[in-house]
Amino acid sequence: MRDADAKRPPQARRRRTITQAHFRKICEEEGGVSAPEHLLSYLHNAGIVFHRPELFNDDIILDQGWALEAIYAVFHRDRCYQTIRRLKGRFTRADLDDWVWREYSAEEQKLFLSMMRSCGICFEHRRLGPGDDGEPEYIAPDLLPDRAELQGELDQKWDADRPAEEAVFDYAMLHPGLMRSVISRIGREAGIAADYWRGGVFVYETETRSRGMIEQEMDDDWRGRIRVRTQGGQAAELLRRLTALVEKEQSRAGMTPAAVTTTAAPRGRPAGKPDAADKLTFTQEPSPAAEWCVSYAWGDDTPEGRERQAVVDRLCATAEDRGICILRDKDALGLGERISKFMQRIGRGDRVFVVLSDKYLKSPFCMYELWEVWRNCRQDDAAFLGRIRVYTLPCAAIWSLEDRVAYAVHWQERHAKLEALVRQHGDDILGDKGYQEYRAMKKFSRNVTDILTTATDILQPRSFDELVEYGFDA
Repeated sequence: MRDADAKRPPQARRRRTITQAHFRKICEEEGGVSAPEHLLSYLHNAGIVFHRPELFNDDIILDQGWALEAIYAVFHRDRCYQTIRRLKGRFTRADLDDWVWREYSAEEQKLFLSMMRSCGICFEHRRLGPGDDGEPEYIAPDLLPDRAELQGELDQKWDADRPAEEAVFDYAMLHPGLMRSVISRIGREAGIAADYWRGGVFVYETETRSRGMIEQEMDDDWRGRIRVRTQGGQAAELLRRLTALVEKEQSRAGMTPAAVTTTAAPRGRPAGKPDAADKLTFTQEPSPAAEWCVSYAWGDDTPEGRERQAVVDRLCATAEDRGICILRDKDALGLGERISKFMQRIGRGDRVFVVLSDKYLKSPFCMYELWEVWRNCRQDDAAFLGRIRVYTLPCAAIWSLEDRVAYAVHWQERHAKLEALVRQHGDDILGDKGYQEYRAMKKFSRNVTDILTTATDILQPRSFDELVEYGFDA
């Protein structure tokens, strides 16, 4: 079936996949097959077909070459490889459709992504939309940034002076696919709650209240080690659980370490065997105190600018009188500190006051802050409204659908203008940071209407006194 179909022109081929019912019918017609499921396992293990029961609606991939060709295209260095690297290993199905998969249908693309996920080539990081219907964003561990790019953030989360538990797996030959599998395994559970880099991952585990870090260290001769460290809370228990995870992944890969050294007491069970006590639940580490922030457009001396400044000044003074410190980038950022890091910090704030103005809704920096809050709430309306406190100035026209759509059109037009330049001169003209801003504009155009509609779905304060009651007392 496969070989006969391969002789057809690509657009006329019909045997990409077959259903279980079709496979069983063939077994019945041929005869002599007492257990079709065991024959299918044999054909899968022999590389003749590809089948994972939990994938593709239980269908069987017959033409693996067709699927692999599409997957390899994603990592072709002259195609979208560099673009995904610029985006810190992140991409969506729509991205791949734009870059390399236009000739395939949406259903075929989803099948390719399922295959990539099953092999640990990528994992679902988060969903860009409410509930389970949002578009998934994926991470490819091999295209993550280097550790140095996350060093500042890791320094804030991992206390180098604090005692830590440790386990080290030494390998005579360490295949990089093992660490990729470990990252993908954790990523499927942790999503946006973890920090990822090429060859490493940082997590905070809820039950043990401990931090964990797993890193790969490679030598020049293919020897290497995987180092697991934990600290805080029940660090020894978290070390046991993370060690069990590494053992399970190395068992699946058929790898055996040359030596294992650990500070954890042995569990008394065979390596690689699942254990109910090895369950892991990840989240962002709770802050010692609630962090409140304010997001607003600042930096101009116009009458509107002075009005915005006055509102924020009064808001911060009121908070200080109540023993609350509100972070604002104008005061919290020192010389040489990265604005992007502060914008992400606002996005994670426990409460964020948003002073909406026309300038705010047309500023990529302000919109990124609002987008970060929306993203960290997983695009959930209730969570978003529970975290933000909106005060809308008269210059921000958001009260009708036409007004809200106008801001979406603004970002769509800005993106289209840059897109024309990119098509003419190539995306290298943007640089890495510029490319991320360019891509963010597309997100703004797609989501600003939903974000503003959600923000207007509550009774907003019309005076400063109402803002104080809404922001502090309600």
